[in-house]
Amino acid sequence: YDEVPSFYEVTAEYDDAFFEEYSLMLVYIDTISGSFRFGVNGVVCEDDYFCILVTQTNDPECFTDDMASWFITVPVLKSKIAGCTEFDAELTHKTY
Repeated sequence: YDEVPSFYEVTAEYDDAFFEEYSLMLVYIDTISGSFRFGVNGVVCEDDYFCILVTQTNDPECFTDDMASWFITVPVLKSKIAGCTEFDAELTHKTY
């Protein structure tokens, strides 16, 4: 879809060697328009809590009136989240 690669294209690079050191987190986003794009703004890992911070990356003047859903892939070192028992994702977006 436009400049957005397919899920298959994005995940094709992740092989067995990758998963030895990393976990692949997926954040699912539902939005009111297919015109909006999103990206990872940060990753927080404190004690047993792990959170992916997602933000809207564009601010189109006009946008379509279609619902859209996106997966954002986030590779994370297994050692970074080894003690985490709680997971969350926070979305920051524009208010229209």
